[in-house]
Amino acid sequence: MNIMFDLDSTLVNNSVVIDAITEMLQYPDAYDLIHNLNDTGDLIPRQIKEVIHERMTDGLLMTSLKPNTYAQMVVRDIAAQGHNIYVITARGTHDGEVKATTPEYVQDLFPQVKGIALTGHDKLKAIEQLDIDIVIDDNTLVIDSILDSLSVNPLCILLSNENTPWNWNYVANTNNDIVVVRSLIDVPFLIEEFGMSNI
Repeated sequence: MNIMFDLDSTLVNNSVVIDAITEMLQYPDAYDLIHNLNDTGDLIPRQIKEVIHERMTDGLLMTSLKPNTYAQMVVRDIAAQGHNIYVITARGTHDGEVKATTPEYVQDLFPQVKGIALTGHDKLKAIEQLDIDIVIDDNTLVIDSILDSLSVNPLCILLSNENTPWNWNYVANTNNDIVVVRSLIDVPFLIEEFGMSNI
């Protein structure tokens, strides 16, 4: 099967947005904003957006993010089972250093990855071109766009844990295939189960 992992906050621990908000806002404002990021993205104060943009376009910072717990082991194990692993990341929206250094960074951390697609937040085209069977992502907007699409129909796995507070209250807007996991360690079992149900 063809399996897509998101990069930031899924395979690697990217706390850039949360860190910027908590550094610049006090509780409870920071807490409320972080837990409603997808709904209130336009309400993030301009100064915080500028700090986030500065950090997200810092090539050194973005290629020093550490893998999430179990990420390397899970990717290695899934690839060893004969699946094709792809990373599709919204880092394609960043020109310069981040865009240029991300492919090598991903290959260094996850040498089993067969391909890397640098997209914007709309990952549908890449998912369709790569004929992806399973998507693992932390972004509910990405998950919803996949579930709403008529052209692709992969199993969607939403990673929702202590590092992704923006998706803790997510409710899928369709009845399509979606599974919520708290840890990447659960992903290989779901992939095996999905594969068996589609034989």
